Amino acid sequence: MAFNYTSGFQVGGTNTMTCTIAGFSATITAGTYLAGSQTAVAFLPSGGYSAFTVACDTAFEAAGGGPWTVSFSYTTGKYTISRGSNFTLDFASASDLRLRAALGFTGNKSGAATYTSDEQPKYVILPSIEARSNVSNVYETEGIVEEAVSDGGDAYGTALRTDELWSDWTQAMESKAQTFSRIVATPTNGWCLQAFFAHHRGTHPFALLGTSDDDATWPLYKLRADGASFRPQRVTSDDDTYWNIPFRCRDLGELNP
Repeated sequence: MAFNYTSGFQVGGTNTMTCTIAGFSATITAGTYLAGSQTAVAFLPSGGYSAFTVACDTAFEAAGGGPWTVSFSYTTGKYTISRGSNFTLDFASASDLRLRAALGFTGNKSGAATYTSDEQPKYVILPSIEARSNVSNVYETEGIVEEAVSDGGDAYGTALRTDELWSDWTQAMESKAQTFSRIVATPTNGWCLQAFFAHHRGTHPFALLGTSDDDATWPLYKLRADGASFRPQRVTSDDDTYWNIPFRCRDLGELNP
């Protein structure tokens, strides 16, 4: 089953997002969002992350010209915007271009009633291989118990009451273009695995939409401090063609598909 990495991100401040749709001005409401159509609320503080598709649909309906439908495919990693008749989709300002990148479009649109992303949207990674390698599944961290032993050989322990779980894996055989910011092909929004790591470390979570260990629910993660650095590894020594990307994560829970 196809799957993708969908990033959490913030809209607002220096990352406002707007566009002109069917001649109407639309603005995405400031907030934290998860790329795609899933929400991540229960696992995170400060109200969690809302679905970006819903935010876009809400903004377009408020602008006018609808009714609108905004959807996301975890198979292709792309968005589709549609209504019952032809419409235009225009991006001009800096905030417009930020929304264009987040939706995966490379230019303005006209002459159709449905538009699907031209390229991989920003905040979405569609891996080259639809599986992870060396998956640890969840495990507990070291140092949960502190133990002392008396002179008489009696052991005493103090344990943390924690639900913290870790999970590790490798995303294997990624292309050089999808791995490194300097090599990203054009036209593009510049989103690749190097950009992914720079975006996520210490801040936003990400989800694996479309698959999990049992394919029943979709996991939500944050990069741990020991895994927050971007450290790709060549599949073959001295060959730049394919790269393995190690992930060292904190497991936050599972989203229902």
